[in-house]
Amino acid sequence: MRLAGPNRKRLLWAALIALTLLAYLPVLKAGFIWDDDQYLTANRTLEDPHGLARTWFSLSANPQYYPLVFSGFWLERRVYGLNPLGYHLANVLLHALSACVLWRLLALLGLPGAWLAAAVFALHPLCVESVAWISERKNVLSGLFYFASAYAFLRHATVGGGPPQESARRPGWYALSLILFLAALLSKTVASVLPAALVIVLWWRKGRVSAPDWLKLLPFFALSSLFGCITVWVERHHVGAAGSDWSLGPLERILVAGRGLWFYAAKILWPARLSFVYPRVAPDPADPAAYLFPAAFVLAACLLWLFRKRISRGPLAALGYHFVALFPALGFFNVFPQRYSFVADHFAYHAIPGLVALVVCGIAGRAGRLAGNARPLAPAAAAALLSLLSMASCRHAAVFRGPESLWTRTLAENPAAWMAHNNLGVYLEFSGRTREALAHYRQSLRLRPDLPEVHFNLAVIYGKMGDAERASRHLERALALESTMDEVHYRLGLLLLAKGERNEALIRFMKAARLNPQNTAALCQIASILAGAGDRKRALYYYQKALSVNPALFEAHAGIGGILAGAGDPKEALHHLRLALSLRPADADARNDLGAVLLRTGREREALAEFSEAVRLSPRSPRALTNLALLLARSGRRDEAIARYREAISVEPANPDTLYNLGVLLAQAGRHAEALPLFQKAASLAPDFQEARQALAVESRK
Repeated sequence: MRLAGPNRKRLLWAALIALTLLAYLPVLKAGFIWDDDQYLTANRTLEDPHGLARTWFSLSANPQYYPLVFSGFWLERRVYGLNPLGYHLANVLLHALSACVLWRLLALLGLPGAWLAAAVFALHPLCVESVAWISERKNVLSGLFYFASAYAFLRHATVGGGPPQESARRPGWYALSLILFLAALLSKTVASVLPAALVIVLWWRKGRVSAPDWLKLLPFFALSSLFGCITVWVERHHVGAAGSDWSLGPLERILVAGRGLWFYAAKILWPARLSFVYPRVAPDPADPAAYLFPAAFVLAACLLWLFRKRISRGPLAALGYHFVALFPALGFFNVFPQRYSFVADHFAYHAIPGLVALVVCGIAGRAGRLAGNARPLAPAAAAALLSLLSMASCRHAAVFRGPESLWTRTLAENPAAWMAHNNLGVYLEFSGRTREALAHYRQSLRLRPDLPEVHFNLAVIYGKMGDAERASRHLERALALESTMDEVHYRLGLLLLAKGERNEALIRFMKAARLNPQNTAALCQIASILAGAGDRKRALYYYQKALSVNPALFEAHAGIGGILAGAGDPKEALHHLRLALSLRPADADARNDLGAVLLRTGREREALAEFSEAVRLSPRSPRALTNLALLLARSGRRDEAIARYREAISVEPANPDTLYNLGVLLAQAGRHAEALPLFQKAASLAPDFQEARQALAVESRK
């Protein structure tokens, strides 16, 4: 029985979505990978209750200005937090819906095998990077709006059938198309190629583009230009796509584009040996072979133009769409990933349907004319093709389950990928596999000795290993290569602080904070040094500045609490210390400070509880032990106080105050023989300690 009408269409919709979900099952078990921290897990804008407004009205609130994408992330954070399953499932469903809309778009254009072409797009391994990588939500979201906008415009233009005058009675489709196009641009600016793509489709279907068509497309081109300019500015000034890695001349950019066009055509038609990072093949204008790629593309376009009447305009339109859809990623504009490679799978997402439709729909048209016993072979061949694509995508999707599998697979395909070595090193270091991490950092440095971030990572790992000399050497090298890296100045400050050079460390922390006012670690270090030097007013200023960046910063609340406690403001001190402990309940120092403030306000029972908890959390903390001992002694629990003082002295044997206080308790207990040496030692350590000298004199006479 053959289904017809709406039931058949619903079944095909369901089949397309089900096939996509099956192919991407491994993704639903995947975690977060590269860039997902900046885009999602560590993006403070998404944590901010007012982050939604900043996402729309600030170009620098997020890594890129794609407000629809980050608005979605902001809302999702409030629904399922940082559980990667929700984000991955959303990406897969968006991709499936994009394929469904593509099917209806191709069917509107009257192409045979439209559903099959959409299914090939849905299951194509080249799409996996865009779907399995949470940060590429921008591709699958913009793709959905992009195809939907094209469908609405072509419905308005009656390209799929109907008299031309009917378009005047379909203004709703035109308005919907413009709105959907704006949504696509707000998801990813690569959608700006849509008006040029529509010009190609109109020419293919009608043989020309009329003046009314151009007039209708003018608002689309205006939006494209506006968002294109915004993205170019953001990439250069916010993302950082500027410098020697992007300093290509016009001729070099043409050579890069020519190679890229054929690279993507090959991957679309034969998606084998896919890699997250491909070799970065720099163009050489002195090499005659480099000109073959752009020349061959131009020659192919010329031949298709000459034979357009004999073989139809379809192949030339497909080739034109291939160029237009890839244009933003061909190297004519600076984008940050060009630092690693001039090509990437996710650059091709919007371009894939062009060549897929040409091949699949062309074959489907011929298959429809088959007769006799050959006709049943067509569905079998289609099923085999979709099965192969599904298995290939499923296998490739498993690569994206986590950082280690991603970078390991990348290095298997591209051993010279310095970025993969560096990022794998970061993951291994974070996992505690220091030796393996160090090996990858060194290999990354061998491949690119001029990379400041690799020198920085080596400095961090040597610092953890206790090799301050090597750490300092790599930090200095990183600064020589890139003087504006705030983290390098910060790390140098930590090394100087460890050596006791507080003034020099302060200079480094100040430099880090000037370079990056969002560097809360540097701001807190500045405040800590100033507080230690007695400059409470400036210390409070820097702590407050850190809180303005991150209101939930433990170090700032704890630091402010400590300063206010010493400045005689117990109410505010208690407020900040309690906030600090709500963020980090197991911090012994904050509990000790809280206990000290409670003690000053006469709340001895609460103070005793805080001191006891501080000692439990940090049994060898001299401050916590002495504070607990002091309060125990005040409460009449002398033996317990003596025991705590002895523990403090075992940790810090040269503290004259602790020695004196223990001596006093022992003397009060009549244990003068034990008290005398304690007073002697306290007096010798601090000759100006009058109480110790007086106690020594008294005990010496007994």
